Amino acid sequence: MNTQYVDLEVRLLVLKYGYNRVIAALSKAKGVSEHDIQIALLDTEKAKTKKRKARKKSVSEIAEKFVQKVPEKAAQLRELAGRFENRTFLPQMQDVRHFLIPFGIDPKSLKSRNDSAPKVFEELSKLPSNELEEFIAHPPSSESTFSELANEIIGDRNRSDASSNKANAADGKKPRG
Repeated sequence: MNTQYVDLEVRLLVLKYGYNRVIAALSKAKGVSEHDIQIALLDTEKAKTKKRKARKKSVSEIAEKFVQKVPEKAAQLRELAGRFENRTFLPQMQDVRHFLIPFGIDPKSLKSRNDSAPKVFEELSKLPSNELEEFIAHPPSSESTFSELANEIIGDRNRSDASSNKANAADGKKPRG
């Protein structure tokens, strides 16, 4: 029988007969005391509450796990964790994927930035301190080489359009656009 129907029927029994009478009937049917039934119900409710309260660890908490393993890199890992949280280090999911691919991690298995944090910090913790310092000083670019090139070309074009428009305005001509 579907649990939704059982839940509904139990609620109807409680409404019709009252909680104490339903507990008494359950204890009689199971051959245990009413007190044991109530304890079992409380334990079930506590288990449900614990499941609901389980939260995901923050990036800092995840990084601390790796700090414990390599305490000599604690400052660098904490710095990168802070930057990861405020999105100044690997700010987008694509950046995380590009970072992890060289370590042999399948990018399709990564669902979100925060869910991939354990893998990021596991790999970071394996790197030498000088490479961690390099990440801190010069974080990996969040743009692909193609994006950087496109932005550079567009920027050059905008600058040349602006200078042409100024020259044309000085000559009394309409600006290009």
